[in-house]
Amino acid sequence: MKARSGGQSLTFSPNMKTLRSYEAQIRRDALELGLSFDHVIFRKATPDEINEIAAFGLPNRYVHWVFGGQYKNLDMMDKTKQMYILELVLNAVPVVASLSTNNTLVENITVVAHVYGHADIFHNNKEYKKTDKQMVSRAAEHVEMIDRLRKRKGRKTIDDYLTAAMSIAKASMNTFQHPANRKKSLFYVLHDKASKELHERQLFDIVKIESEYFDVVFRTQYLNEGWAHFVETELLRKHLSLDEWVDYAKCCTALPAQYQVGGALFASIKEKYGFAKCLEVRQYYDDLAFMQEFLTQDVVDSLHMGVKQGKETHRDVDVILKEFIDQKKTQNIPQIIVEDISRFGERLTLAYHERDRKLDTEGRLPLYLKQVQLLWKDTVHLNTYDKDGKQNGLFQVDSAQRFRKV
Repeated sequence: MKARSGGQSLTFSPNMKTLRSYEAQIRRDALELGLSFDHVIFRKATPDEINEIAAFGLPNRYVHWVFGGQYKNLDMMDKTKQMYILELVLNAVPVVASLSTNNTLVENITVVAHVYGHADIFHNNKEYKKTDKQMVSRAAEHVEMIDRLRKRKGRKTIDDYLTAAMSIAKASMNTFQHPANRKKSLFYVLHDKASKELHERQLFDIVKIESEYFDVVFRTQYLNEGWAHFVETELLRKHLSLDEWVDYAKCCTALPAQYQVGGALFASIKEKYGFAKCLEVRQYYDDLAFMQEFLTQDVVDSLHMGVKQGKETHRDVDVILKEFIDQKKTQNIPQIIVEDISRFGERLTLAYHERDRKLDTEGRLPLYLKQVQLLWKDTVHLNTYDKDGKQNGLFQVDSAQRFRKV
């Protein structure tokens, strides 16, 4: 996805015939640079259409209030000119890139170069190689299945179950990439061991398939957007005039952090080790490995990066890395794991180990445990432990959805 914050805009009128000529040349340049990719289809889309795809994640995905909320936020940012999306590219075969009808010619030229960076990552990165390249059509099948289930079982029944499964999936997202952790992952334990009717198994499988597809996107945000921005800059050197390059540079200062930080890291890697090393990194790394190995104090200083803690802003690379790793591993969500399942699979016991934060036992925790119980269908217990590993709380939701502190 290519997005800009603020009101900077490149100032040239679009001409699709000219753009097609640029696209053909940029594709040749990308191949000469060492990139490889599946066939890319470019299409026009209105800003509303692009915002809808960005909110839902796919062009045709099941309706849910979470996606509606995301669309409303994107629409508001677009209309207030806080951020607007120039392009949206899908990890699929063929790769489908939607270009905004509001783009100028130069914006579209930069977008085309950006898209080939994404297409290269999708084709070569070891994590993206594992993803379902037919997810667009698979998600459309999921829409039809969910619509049938809503008619058969009732919208509320289906939507409540979907909401619960999506909530647990989001909170367990960091365990998707670590197979060794799945025995304690609440999402996978519920998927594998909770008692389900046929329609519930179908819904859980849909959430699992789509969550794992988007998990890769989350784990490679800085690598993916950084590579696309870096490639874009490399490819545009021969296609923009001096005045156009100045306009382009101004727009780059308004890009989101993933683009600027990731692009700066690849530029640093090229300077130190050569372009061949950049190709290696884009193939084998994810965000955690990318940042841990290549983020330096020089990059932090050049981008004026910092972490605000209380009234102070820390600009030390180690502090920034620690904050980044914590956010990437947990998404700032409390990590509740499976501690035990009773012999007969009736009672599920969870655990939460307090580190830097305590649970909201008055608001979010009761709602969350009730969602777990809806999926488990029997009693759910949660043990909480302090920083020293000593148990300091026990909570329960019974089969009647009654929450209490034991």
